[in-house]
Amino acid sequence: MQRQNTVELILLDGSKRLAAATGNNAAWACPCERPLPLVGRSDPSDSGTVECPQCARKYRVVPEAGPLTRALQVTELP
Repeated sequence: MQRQNTVELILLDGSKRLAAATGNNAAWACPCERPLPLVGRSDPSDSGTVECPQCARKYRVVPEAGPLTRALQVTELP
């Protein structure tokens, strides 16, 4: 059984929200209020960058120990 955890979503302005993580995947709501969540995985390469199709903000799922390991947090990218 997969376990769902709560991790932090850290925005560029320093504010924090919550994201859901299961294994190396995470899902979160973009502050632009897009009706569907964004979903990403802990891949440090450019293919691991998630862009909101509504507002173009970019995010990365930060891995706990290395590529494709457990999602530790989600950060907004400049």
